[in-house]
Amino acid sequence: MKKVLIIIAVVAALIFGVFKITTSKKTTTQSQTYSVTKGTLVTSISATGTITSGNSTNITTSASGTVSEVFVKNGDSIKKDQKIATLILDDSSKTKQSNAYAAYLKAKEAVATAVAAKVTADIQMWTDHQAHLTALGVQSTMNSNNTNPKTSQVYTAEERMVIDKTVDQAYLNFKASELKYQNAPAAITNAKVNLASAYNDYLNNSATILAPADGVVNNLTLAPGVVISEVTGEDVTTQTIGIVNNINNQFQATVNLTESDVTKIKADQKVSLTLDAFSDKTFTGKVLAVNTSGTSTSGVTSYPVTILLDSTDINIYSKMSVSAQIITNIYHDVLLISNNALSSLKSDVVTGETDGTNTIVKSGLSEGDKVTVTSTQSSSVSNTSSPFSSTNRTKNSNSGGMMPPGF
Repeated sequence: MKKVLIIIAVVAALIFGVFKITTSKKTTTQSQTYSVTKGTLVTSISATGTITSGNSTNITTSASGTVSEVFVKNGDSIKKDQKIATLILDDSSKTKQSNAYAAYLKAKEAVATAVAAKVTADIQMWTDHQAHLTALGVQSTMNSNNTNPKTSQVYTAEERMVIDKTVDQAYLNFKASELKYQNAPAAITNAKVNLASAYNDYLNNSATILAPADGVVNNLTLAPGVVISEVTGEDVTTQTIGIVNNINNQFQATVNLTESDVTKIKADQKVSLTLDAFSDKTFTGKVLAVNTSGTSTSGVTSYPVTILLDSTDINIYSKMSVSAQIITNIYHDVLLISNNALSSLKSDVVTGETDGTNTIVKSGLSEGDKVTVTSTQSSSVSNTSSPFSSTNRTKNSNSGGMMPPGF
């Protein structure tokens, strides 16, 4: 048995020696060219949720006090923001109304500050862009001429290092200010959302109750002399005192957005929706309201957004699943470049919004310009050879080696 094992080991060693395996790297280069085109770019935010209201809107208030006058009755047709009733506020509500108004004024100031910050960021971006171009010019002069025009002496190693570092720092300053400018619209949107929220909070604490939507009043529980008690629950800030039925057979959906997305949403933005129950149909609507208070579940905060669907004769039921695309902006007649080309753009190209596929080119490129993206790929190639193959045999018989019999 031991002899058999020894023979097998010898044969294996011979086979390993006879065949030689070599591995080599093969590199291929691929290029893809993208053109700058002019067109329309639509940015949107995706969200999911459910149908939350068949075709009615609650009439709510956060105020407390005594009803002094009611201007409508059940069955009346009303318009959005029409007066429904007025209250004589109690002391608690007077304080809340005063605080809400102060918060509203502060939110107005924040919008003005955000708008001014965008202008400042725009100026700084172009200032830094010019500084980068100036630094590049100094570097180009250095690279093409050994004599420093400022000293009329040969550039020292320290001078060369400072010039190169200045170019790097100028580029970083430009990219930072460019990013700040690009983020400015989001800051303005966030400030406007907070302003709308503050204004709604002020209205909810106001002595005047307004209609939340067009429609027909129903289930209104107000009459002169009725006392509306203060809301005391921690998670409840309003109470429902009636509903408005929508006469156009419109439905509402509620979707949840993340902290980063909700700042881009505001009332009346157009929405495209699909329902699992009607997968072959697309519905349209608009943003009705944004709840900026948010809700927290397992440490994750989400912000409910109410969407009012356009009129439809399809039977839609509450709690049906909804997928929504909220259109945040539409840019007409702008220069566009594929996102695949962004990594190959020169430093002086300024870009803007993206829809995930294409990006707006603000400056640095013109319609019809080409951007080439080059990539390399490496692959392993294995070659097996034998010392006894024709390519490995000794051609010179005088080399001193002996060829085995039969070769």
